[in-house]
Amino acid sequence: MTEIVSFLEEHGAVVSVVGMGVLVGLIFWVAQIQAKRRREALQQLCMRIGFHYKGEKLHPSEVGLGILPLFQRGSRQRIRNLCIREFNGKELVYGDYSFLQRTSSSSNNSVRKHSYSVLALKGDFELPALSLSAENFITRAATMVGFQDIDIPHDTEFSRRFVLRGEDEQAIRSFCTAPVLEAAKQLDPDLALEARGGVLTLYSSRLKKVDQLEQWIQKHRPLLEQFCSGA
Repeated sequence: MTEIVSFLEEHGAVVSVVGMGVLVGLIFWVAQIQAKRRREALQQLCMRIGFHYKGEKLHPSEVGLGILPLFQRGSRQRIRNLCIREFNGKELVYGDYSFLQRTSSSSNNSVRKHSYSVLALKGDFELPALSLSAENFITRAATMVGFQDIDIPHDTEFSRRFVLRGEDEQAIRSFCTAPVLEAAKQLDPDLALEARGGVLTLYSSRLKKVDQLEQWIQKHRPLLEQFCSGA
């Protein structure tokens, strides 16, 4: 026992470095196993619900999503585990999306990885550039100090529940017909939506579990199509 203590005292720095290396390697190995299981589960899901699976890791612009602000955040934007299917002349796309964002302060400088589940609809329609998310304390406070929130005068419930932003307020108000607003009201509180041109996407700020995805996609595909009905 004395010999072990003496060795640790003499070579403690080396042992610490080796131990840290083993820990990092273990974390990486576990992450790889989890990623492999998710890929395999998504492949099986696609076969069951009639989607085409693509396993490549791509930039969002390579699948026609790069025009949306969500896919321009941070750096090293990547979308993987793509599940694609044609619906009524439109292309429905699910993907695991991630990007890196650097945060810095006087005492810390770090990089954080954000991972989202995204469901996009692409087609021959023309939507105004807009973003939509649920109203909360932070957004209400931001609105009070001047951040944009477009009100829809003929639907006060919608304006109370959601934050609506975009470049052309008049075009957005014209687009927000009753069917569009009713579709938007079906959004889950943890989801946000972005649109521009022929692309519409909703996203969750964390990855959905694979066993939740079939129901999640089935619920929100009609919502996306109804939202596009105003285009």
